[in-house]
This record gives sequence, C-alpha cells and structure tokens, in this order.
Amino acid sequence: FDPRIKATAAVMGCFMMDRHPIFEEASPRFRLAYKYMAGIEDEDEFDELVVNKMSVKGIGKNIKYPFLMLAGEFDPLNPLEEADAFFNEIAGPKEMWVMEDDFHGAYPAGFSDIPIAHIMADWLKDKLEGKYPQDLNRRVLIPPKGMGPYTISL
Repeated sequence: FDPRIKATAAVMGCFMMDRHPIFEEASPRFRLAYKYMAGIEDEDEFDELVVNKMSVKGIGKNIKYPFLMLAGEFDPLNPLEEADAFFNEIAGPKEMWVMEDDFHGAYPAGFSDIPIAHIMADWLKDKLEGKYPQDLNRRVLIPPKGMGPYTISL
C-alpha cells in the first residue's frame, strides 16, 4: 500500500468479497463490457483471469488511513452485505454512508441534488486536517432527499 495516500473516499464501488453479482446476477451487458475491455472473448478464460481474481477480500486490513465509502441500500452490482463485509475489514478510521432506497450510481439522491463530489471533498478535507477520532467507525443511513452528514440547509 502506498504510504503517500492519506485518505480515500469511494463512491458506489464494487467492494466484492465472495460474490460477483456484477457478473453473475446483473444484466449481461456488464459482463460483456468487462470482457470487451479485457480483450477476452472466451467465458472460461474470463472467469479464470478476471472474475475469480476480482475481490477486495483481505485488503481492508492494510487500510490504516481514513476511508469513506458510499453504498446504495439496494445496489444490485455491489450488495450492501458485500460492502459491509469490506467495511468491517478496514483497519483504520472508517465511515460508510448508506444511501437509503438507492442503487448503484455516482449521483445518489440523498444529498438534495448537491454534487456528491463536493460533499466527499469536504469529508476528505476534514480528515486531512485531522478532524476525526482515531477510532472512527461510523455508518450513516442517508434518506432520499436528505441533507446528508456533510451538507447544510440553504
């Protein structure tokens, strides 16, 4: 792990541990797109070289800096159970924002149309300035059209 990284914020990632719903349960277009990007046409070869190796299991123990992850409550590509398992593995200060009634996307509805990148940048700024407890371990459920933990009512 790169010691230059001081904090991370990840939006709607694919924190796959043991399952691969993006390839096994979701629309076949995801599998086809990944196969195309990997330059692999054969199904068995794709499973061997990509699917079977695509996991974050065991990586969380190496993350010792502040880590923010967003997850959709009903994300079909990265089920909340998989995201939560990865979150539990993270060794350092961590926070997970679960977007209630939301799916997989970079523009969750829970921030009243405020761009998520702005809110995540505020979170990163605070963490880089040391504004967090060293034992940070927080999960936040953000309702649709809620203001979120890092927004203000205008």
